Amino acid sequence: TEIYTLSLHDALPIWIHGLVIVTVDVQTDGSVGDVTTKSGDQRLVDVAVKAAKQCRFKPGTFNGKPTSMNFDLKYQF
Repeated sequence: TEIYTLSLHDALPIWIHGLVIVTVDVQTDGSVGDVTTKSGDQRLVDVAVKAAKQCRFKPGTFNGKPTSMNFDLKYQF
């Protein structure tokens, strides 16, 4: 499990907390493609999506070849 830190400036100028879950599409090169929101306070969603798009992953494989895959990321604010 990786932990990503966002500054308070990135979050919001007001104190809002909660869980945001986004689904990311990890491409064959490990970059993030589409990001969709599953749940969370709309005021926090933009920050979570911004963070998710900055992630890089080791791509999954199928029959020994890199393949794209989807999975959920959870951000607790």
